Amino acid sequence: MAEKLVATYLMLVLSVFLGVQVYGIGLKSIDDHVDASDPDAEWETILITQSWSQQTNWTRTVPYKVYGKGGPIIIALGGAYEEIAGMHEVIDDIVLPNGGNFVLFMPEAYLGKWNAIGETSQAPDVEFMEEIADAAANMTDVCNISMGVGLIGFSSGCGMMLRVVIESQKPELQRFICYSSEITTVQYNNGKFFAKDEPENEHEFSKDLFKEFEPLASGRTLWLVHGTEDDHIPTEGGHYDLPDDVDFIGLNETGLAFSSLYGCEGDVVVKSGDDDVPGWNYHTCHKNPTAVKWWNVEGAPHSMVGHPEYGFWNGPNAYVSTLAAKLLSMCDGCEDPLPASTSQELHRQRSKSGLRLRRSRSLSVS
Repeated sequence: MAEKLVATYLMLVLSVFLGVQVYGIGLKSIDDHVDASDPDAEWETILITQSWSQQTNWTRTVPYKVYGKGGPIIIALGGAYEEIAGMHEVIDDIVLPNGGNFVLFMPEAYLGKWNAIGETSQAPDVEFMEEIADAAANMTDVCNISMGVGLIGFSSGCGMMLRVVIESQKPELQRFICYSSEITTVQYNNGKFFAKDEPENEHEFSKDLFKEFEPLASGRTLWLVHGTEDDHIPTEGGHYDLPDDVDFIGLNETGLAFSSLYGCEGDVVVKSGDDDVPGWNYHTCHKNPTAVKWWNVEGAPHSMVGHPEYGFWNGPNAYVSTLAAKLLSMCDGCEDPLPASTSQELHRQRSKSGLRLRRSRSLSVS
């Protein structure tokens, strides 16, 4: 994975300084944005520079695409070793918030896995998300930071997103939808949240890295979506791919922890369907029932997202993706989401188009 990142960076450097197209990475005016409705559209990128225990002045490339006329900012976090193209196909034609007008940023994890709990990567990924939001806020021609920033995460990307919910105090990060993960026993224990410390020197995992922390407790919405057939991170919690003596706390416990943080007390309410969003869901937020909600989707596996054969993400009866489109449209001035389009023609065009990167903006944030 490290070799792949280096190769991508070198190709970008050649593209910028030699003025030639290298393996699909070309030059483009920073004032010209990709219209995602064009099946031949190409991703553009921003560049963010960070330093941490494993790297100095490391440039992280973040592809983005403008859908329609742009507007709200969305950051999508894929699972372990997720290819950029995979996330592109998960969103295109399926998740269309704000009438199909938004800007999608799709960062990639250092060494293939987000720095959520005890991964090899020690990259400052919480700050990475904040810096993406800051860079997007400066792109005033297509991004509207006043509509807030939404994050969508899948599997380990969901785990990373939950770390952002706990640790980031940035008020612009407002809407979060998490698929197939939970918080862990080092992040929440005895009614208290814990944030991960990031020492300057390279280090081994230790539970002592997690310090008691007060998360931002207002202005946010969190939805959690899980599957009853998830054998990686079961609804009741488990130990999958975690350090010794660390466990996932379970879907209900994760929902209740954040509900308590956001001031929601009382019994869990179980509902079948909610407005135009189908499916069984749970919440304790009686005054604001959309603040924290969670779903346990009958029959859905860990990889329910982006697999058409399962029928949960796309298909005639899919609603898992509907939840994302609805939540990411819940911003001031936003329109209702467009319905997903799964026509064979659009799928054919998307498959033919593939994914190519273009350099657009060099926004270095140290």
